[in-house]
Amino acid sequence: MKKIIPLLTVLSLNSYALVDYTDPSDYQSAPAPQVRKSQRKVTRRAAPRKQSQGAKFLDIKTTYKSQNFDVANSEGQVREEKLSTITVDGRIETGYDVYLEFAFPMHSGRLSNDQVETSFQKGNPEFILGLNWLEFGAAQTALALDIYAGMIFSSDSDFASKRTDKIIGVHTSKRFFDFGFGLNYELNLTGASDDSSEQDIGTIQQLTAQVGWLVSSDIRFVVSANTIKVAKSTDAGRSNRLETDIKYAYIKPEVILTLSPNVDLHMMGTFQSRRPKNELVSTDARLWHLEGFYGNSLAAALNFSI
Repeated sequence: MKKIIPLLTVLSLNSYALVDYTDPSDYQSAPAPQVRKSQRKVTRRAAPRKQSQGAKFLDIKTTYKSQNFDVANSEGQVREEKLSTITVDGRIETGYDVYLEFAFPMHSGRLSNDQVETSFQKGNPEFILGLNWLEFGAAQTALALDIYAGMIFSSDSDFASKRTDKIIGVHTSKRFFDFGFGLNYELNLTGASDDSSEQDIGTIQQLTAQVGWLVSSDIRFVVSANTIKVAKSTDAGRSNRLETDIKYAYIKPEVILTLSPNVDLHMMGTFQSRRPKNELVSTDARLWHLEGFYGNSLAAALNFSI
């Protein structure tokens, strides 16, 4: 599932940084086209400090993702398998500069030739609590800073990790009228797995940069650039552990179409711009929530707002 991400100069979108959060009475000139918020994915969004009239307090998004990945057998032969993931995630706005994000993934596929293909087993659920810490400037050129923390919980299935991980992160965004830029840093403090066959890994760091463009009132475009580092294990007592750091990067373009005032359609792809070394990538690490780790993917989602 989604969780952990780097960034550099981007927009905190889907499109929190592109929404006009100012009440119409706050200024004389006509406001920019208002666009309803839509929530995450892999990256955290900056929530509004002011709720404009008709603001939405709950976003629910259902995402279908398909990706191919390589699996090596005991003889070193590599074959390609396919993984399908359905994720239900959401964001709740409290109106008090605090927000809650959650995600529940389900995976379908197989990891070995003798394994029967699974039918959407549960993944690792994730919960994030965020705080809108600071905001400077007028709504259309606002600079915002947000901090968040959360957890990825252990789960029991072929595609789920039995670790419980802690997440901390900081997000900043800057809006320039119809354009937005965001920068996100996230640290995943991985726990120890209860399953001895699962590969032990160290901390995961993600840096994400985004840029977003409000093309019109019903079309938005977002591009994310992500760099990720998976640190080697520090537990010398584990026989199955990551012994070398893994670094990789990917680009994620996304188009968001507003189908109605309460429904958005997302179409996106994840494409590796720097591939991790194949000999270091193991399905035993069970990092299916980490975008781009096992290869490229295509996804589509429907986002409903209340």
